[in-house]
This record gives sequence, structure tokens and C-alpha cells, in this order.
Amino acid sequence: MKHIYWTYRMVYTNTWVRYTPSYFLDKQYEDYLKAGLTKTLDMEIPEDRYTAEIVPWIKKMNRFIIGEYNEAYVNPVDYEANIKSVWAQFQIETFATVEEARQWIRDNTDLVEKETPWVFVIHWENEWIDGEIVPEKLLDIS
Repeated sequence: MKHIYWTYRMVYTNTWVRYTPSYFLDKQYEDYLKAGLTKTLDMEIPEDRYTAEIVPWIKKMNRFIIGEYNEAYVNPVDYEANIKSVWAQFQIETFATVEEARQWIRDNTDLVEKETPWVFVIHWENEWIDGEIVPEKLLDIS
């Protein structure tokens, strides 16, 4: 699977329901999703890991999102255009290069980059109080 990386801003209703682009993309391209041709990964980075501020003490609301697609069946130019056409309120901005996406994560989150290049740690492996091991969760931007 190939990837497209972008940022967006959540859309809130007047009852504080939050929508992300995946809600609409998964409905609009349900056939592609069922066929395993596309997948939208948002909320991969927990809210408390975003650190960028728009002004001192006010957190920036842009969030990171990943679009996966099977390049054998999905035209990347059309796929990116479809992503950008989802609701203008999301203010979707795609990255021109993978390095721009990596730098955005470095600049806007507190995720630590592992010794493996371009792999960011969302959380380390840890043990819960009941002894259950929670595996390490990584974000690979390659």
C-alpha cells in the first residue's frame, strides 16, 4: 500500500460532535474500503501528543492523517483530488513530500523518533496493573 499524508481540522457540530475526514471518505468510497483498495487512518496520534501552539498557551488544532491506497487499482492523482474535495471545513492540506510529513510530526507533536529512521513512537511497550502487556505502537512515515 502507498500512502498520502495530510493535515486537517476537525469539524464540530453545535452539539460538540466531532467529525474527521475518514467518516466521509469511508462512506463515499465504501466499495474501495470493502475491496481493500483504500483506507483512511486518522486519530493515530493521541490528542495529548500534539504540542504545537498557534499563540502561547493555545494549541493548534491541525491533526495528522494518513491515506492508504493500492497503486495497482487506484490512481494517486485522482485519490488525492478526492481527499481534497471532502468538505472544505476540514481545511485539508496534503504534503508534497514524505519528508514534509515527517518534519510536521517533529514540529507539531512530542513523538520521539526511534533509531530506525522515520519511525515515531506513539507509546512504548508497557505493562498494565493486571499484568497485561501493551505492545509498543509506532507510526512509520516512509
